[in-house]
Order: sequence, then structure tokens, then C-alpha cells
Amino acid sequence: MKNSVRLAIGAFVLMAMTAALLFWNRGGVRGPRPNILFITLDTTRADRIGAYGYDKARTPVLDQLAREGVLFERAISPAPLTLPVHACLFTGLYPPEHGLRTNGYGKLPAEPTTLAEILTEEGYDTAAFVASFVLDRKFGLNRGFGTYDDDLSGAKPTQDAIHRFRDGRLVVDSALEWLTQSRSNPFFCWVHLYDPHAPYEPHPAEFGDAFAASAYDGEIAYTDQQVGRLVEFLKQHPETIVVIVGDHGESLGDHFELQHGYTLYDSTQRVPLIVRGVEGTAPGTRVSTSVSLVDVLPTLLDVLKQPALDKISGRSFVDGLMNRPMASRMCYGGTDDPFLQNGWSPLRSLTSDEWRYIRTTKPELYHLPTDPAELNNLAATDPERALELEQQLSDLESSLAVGEAVDVQLSGAEQKALASLGYVGGSTRDEAPVDNNLPDVKDMLPFNMATQSAIDLFDQGKLAEAETILVKIVSESPIEHVSSRLYLASVLDRKGQSSAAKELYQAVLKFRPEDQTALFQLGTMYADQGKFEEAIPIFEKCLELEPEATEPLFNLGLTRARIGDASSAERIFRSVLQIDPLFPGVWVALGTLMVQQGRAGEATAAFESELRINPESVEANTNLGVQLASEQRFEEARNRLRIAVSVAPERTDARVNLAICEEMLRNYDEAILQMNEAIRVQPEAPALHLTLGNILVKASQPTKAIEEYERALQGAPENIEILQKLAALHVAQSAPAKATECLQQILKLDPGNAPAAAELKRLATQQ
Repeated sequence: MKNSVRLAIGAFVLMAMTAALLFWNRGGVRGPRPNILFITLDTTRADRIGAYGYDKARTPVLDQLAREGVLFERAISPAPLTLPVHACLFTGLYPPEHGLRTNGYGKLPAEPTTLAEILTEEGYDTAAFVASFVLDRKFGLNRGFGTYDDDLSGAKPTQDAIHRFRDGRLVVDSALEWLTQSRSNPFFCWVHLYDPHAPYEPHPAEFGDAFAASAYDGEIAYTDQQVGRLVEFLKQHPETIVVIVGDHGESLGDHFELQHGYTLYDSTQRVPLIVRGVEGTAPGTRVSTSVSLVDVLPTLLDVLKQPALDKISGRSFVDGLMNRPMASRMCYGGTDDPFLQNGWSPLRSLTSDEWRYIRTTKPELYHLPTDPAELNNLAATDPERALELEQQLSDLESSLAVGEAVDVQLSGAEQKALASLGYVGGSTRDEAPVDNNLPDVKDMLPFNMATQSAIDLFDQGKLAEAETILVKIVSESPIEHVSSRLYLASVLDRKGQSSAAKELYQAVLKFRPEDQTALFQLGTMYADQGKFEEAIPIFEKCLELEPEATEPLFNLGLTRARIGDASSAERIFRSVLQIDPLFPGVWVALGTLMVQQGRAGEATAAFESELRINPESVEANTNLGVQLASEQRFEEARNRLRIAVSVAPERTDARVNLAICEEMLRNYDEAILQMNEAIRVQPEAPALHLTLGNILVKASQPTKAIEEYERALQGAPENIEILQKLAALHVAQSAPAKATECLQQILKLDPGNAPAAAELKRLATQQ
């Protein structure tokens, strides 16, 4: 009986094992299924990584992965934009096929099968951790992921939502929290690191001054550190395939482009691609044959022995992984952003191991082996090859099954962000037009570069130099170069030449009647000049064009507050918060209104709300410090003001209020130090010398106090308060003659000043 039971149990176990084996093998995978860690590096040029030959790189983790795995020397991105390329990676389709042609417009349609959907069906635990709003779930890349972490609550505040991102450290923290969970299934984990995207930081806390002159390299070094944290975790999981891939590069000034989106050269299209952990590969393999990023999905399916997907443009490069000969392929690329942002010609390209052809108003052809920097355009000298490649490009495009992105609901803040980036026209589901009359990017980008140099001068306060450059650009460029005109208007406005600035704004609006940037800047100029009745209808026009545009709405609220319409201003500020709870500065504006209305508790809460969004907000810390000081909470006030001063050392208002707090806490030496720092910034400000004089009196330093009052008097010779304080100090210092001079000056300015007359009489009697 016992033996028969054992036999039955053994049969049951065998059946269970067989069922499990059938389950594990249903897609053709043999043996244990590998984990997959898929890391995308935003805005990362291949040629800025050590493994790709850059001797200034500090990328030890990526370099080690290349030594342990397979490096593809010519991985070509299909577009210089984050959202479209990630859709390519996860569908094996080019942008015209999946329908996402740029950032922020449209959602991935339901038809394409995604890698996450396939792996979820195969029993993988799937999760994504993205760093930028451009990959928010509303754009559709969350499909198939069990976890999709696009939480940007730790992001630095930005005026426009499209540019919000979180630090790579925070992304990896979240990914590791998920990865370390106990699980019985293999995992597919996508980690997106955005740090190399502009604006660049040199990360002095990690690298000291090593990247002070090359902040972009510092961002890549910092990203390498974050990748290292993930690789360290994988020491416990050696059965993991690691894919490292850039979505696009960064021009860094090549071909007159500073960042990306407008050109299709190697600077933005050649990206790192490293694969480690695929069984059968030889460590240190380098593949020179060109591959497209649409090839990544079919390759992973091939590695996992999964059936190939029908009707995709990607093809497997498993032969390259296995160090076998690979057939050459043409890699397609394109960008509509020149047209969408400026009305310039869109670009399309074909890239092979040997050639790159770019279709634009003035076609381009480059022989890559002899001209890797793509400086010698051969389209005119080798027209037959250019025509042949144009035909291949047209044939390829004709073979694509064009897809349409799904309309996506954006908040007003997000829509405003797109407008702030200069997008024109309507839906981007339709391909930008081929029109040889449109301005060519090559002709326009030098104007962009020159405009940026003027912007840098403008930011340094060098208005005359900025104006000289911008006037030249405006005189030489067509009206389609709108940005130079808007920046020149800003310079002229700053210089007080509002009439000339207004003419430029009106010229832009004649060309583009609904240009929100021109409208907004014109309204802001009027508001700054105190022309509130002229500013208000312009902000309202912006809101007619886009009802939830947060920046015009916020400025409308500020303008309403300045004309004394507090109730309307408060209602508008709260509307901004409903549209975009992370919009910077709105809680400060609300708190300021509440202070003016005597609502102290609500004001404090408002400033604290701003600090939860942006702990380093100078305005919020300063205003909260002042509010706390008014409630006699000097130590708390001091702490807030110290933060404001540390973030903005040149902000004299924060320093003065900090000095006053230190004075109230009887820390006179510190109060004097802070006032001297404020005076260093504004040496001729009478109010600063007056405040320092008051502190010196409290600190029992009358001689120095007199010196400060006299300096204050030089800038404000008719200030009766300063004269009164000087007179009192001279009396205390037994200097009646000097006191008499001060009192006589007071009576000259204010003949009816009874206290001064009485003191003058008393001094005369004593003498």
C-alpha cells in the first residue's frame, strides 16, 4: 500500500514537472529564463564614452560592461527625440509606423505589440522607472509593465512641465527597491536615466573640479555611477542580460546645433549600444556593422527564442552578438521638430556603414569612412549616388505602414510647455510637409548659435553687446527666425526702449498672430512698466488661445494683485495650482497676498507649501523667514533665511533679514558680517548702511555706527531718520557741534520738527 502511494505521488510530481516544463518552454525558451535589465541613457553620444575611444571619459562601469559583453560601434537612432525613440526600442517600428514623431504629442496606439507585453505574457515581472515627463504613462509606453514608476514628485521645479525630470540617483533608488523584492519569476526592468540632457551639471560633490569645463562629460560620469549601482545589484543575479542603449546624442555645437532635435548627423544619431550576458557571446566583441535601434526588440526576442513579430521594420542582430558576419543594412532616421518649432524644413535620412544621405531643402550626402565629422557634402559632386539614395529612402518610406498616434489629454501646463518650446501648427500625427521653399536647417542654425551667444551676454547683464549681435542676426535672417527677434525685444525692453521692443513683438505677431511667446513677453513688458490695463488683455488673449496655459494665468494673477484686486488674484493663483500643483512661485504669491491681508497663519502655510515643492526656493525661504520673525520666532526665521542666503548669496534682502534675526538673537558679530556682505553687493545703498549702523549701535560700537550713518547720508542727504540717529550718537559721544549741524539740517528740511528744535535749543543752552 505504501509503495503504491509513493508511486502515485511520484507520478503526480512527474506530471507537475512536465506541466511546468511545458509552461517554461511554451515560447521555445530552453532552460532558466534570463532576467533583463534594460537601461536607456538619454542624450548620450557614443563618442563621449571610454569604451568608444574617448580618453577624457570617466565611465568605468560602462567600459567594463563593454569588455564583458558586446559593443556595437555604429548603433543608429531613428530620431533625435526621446519619446519616439523609446517607442522604436519597444515596438521594433520606425516613428512613421508607430505614430509618435515628437515629444509631447500623441499616445502610442494600441496596435503595436510592445516588448513589455510579450514578456509579461511569458511570465516575467515587468517594471519601468523613468526620469522625465516626456515618458509619462499618458504617452502610452507603460503598456505591458506591471509597475510603471513615472513619479516626478522629487523633480526640481520648472516653469514648463515637459522639461521636468528627476535625478538618476532617485530613479535608481526606486528601481533597486523593486529589484530587491522577493520573486519567483524572472524580471524585465527598464531604467531610464535623463541626466546627460541639458542643462548640464558638473557634479562637483562627486568629481570636484574635474568637469568644471565639460559639464556634459560630468553628467555622463554621474550616469555611469548610477549604472554602477544597478550592476552591483546584479552580482547576486548573474543570469541577467544587460542592455545599455542611448536614445539619441547631443550636438554640443557640431553643425551649429547646441543640443538635439534639428539635425541627423552622428552627433545626435550614433549612440552607445552594449549587450552583456547573452549566452554564447564572446566578451569584448565589437561589431562594426550599422544597426538601428528598431533592431533591439527583434534581437531580444531572438535571444529568448520567442517567435518573431510580423510587420515590423526591425531585424535581429543576433549574428553580431555571436560574432558572426552580419549583412549591412540601411538605417532610417527623421525629425519633424525643425518644422514643428519653427516652420523650417523637416529632415529624413538613410545611414549605412559607408554613407549618410539627408533629405532636406538642400540635400546632403556624406562618405562616413573618409569624412566621419560629416563636413564635406557630396550631394552636388556625386549626384548619381545622392539620387540613388533618395530613391532608396522613398522606397523605404513607401513600404512603411504609417500609424497614427492616439490623441492625448495634456494639462494646461503641459500644453504651455509645448508652446514655450515653439511648436506651431496642429496635430503632429500627419507627417511634416516636403516643401523645398521652407528654410533649410543648415542655413538657420548659425543664427541659432549666434542668438545663444547673445543670450549668454544678456544673462551676464551685457546688454549692449547682446543687442549688437541680435541686431545683426535680425537684419540677416528671414522672419522665420523668430527667436532672435524675441530676444532682441527682451534686450530692448531691459534697456528701456519699450517702443522698439513693441515693434518687434508686433512684427512677430503679424507673421504668427497666435505666437504665445510673443504675446506673453509683450504682456510681461507692459506689466513690468506698470501698464497693467494694457497687460491684462494680452494675458487674457493668451488664455483664449490656451485656457489652461499656466504662465500667462500666473502673470495675470500677479497683475491683478498689483492693481489691488486681491480676490481675483487669489482665485487665479488657486486655478494655477489646480492645473499644475508643481508650478513654482504660486504658493509664494498666495502667501504674499495673505500677509497683506493679515492672514498670518495661512501665509506661513502657503510658504511652507512652496518649500515642499522646492526646498531651496529663495523667495519662499525669505518670505517665510520674514513671517516667522514677525511672530518673534527668530531662530526658525534665521534657519530659513540661512537657506535663502546659501542658495542666492547675492540676494541682499535675504541677508538683511538674516542680519536682523541675528541682531534680535544678540549675535551681533554675525549680524554685522551679514550686513557687510550685503553692502559688498550693493555698496551705495543707503538703507543697507543705515541698517548696519543700527546694528552697530546695539553692539555698542558707536564710532563705527557713526561711520555707517554718514555713508548712508551720502546716498540720501535729505533722510531725516539718518540725521536724527547721527545727532543722537554725536550727543552721546560728546560732540555737540556735530549734533548741532545734524539738527540744523533737519530743521532746514522740516522747519516744523519740534523734537529737533527742542534738542537744538537744549544744546545751545548747554554751550
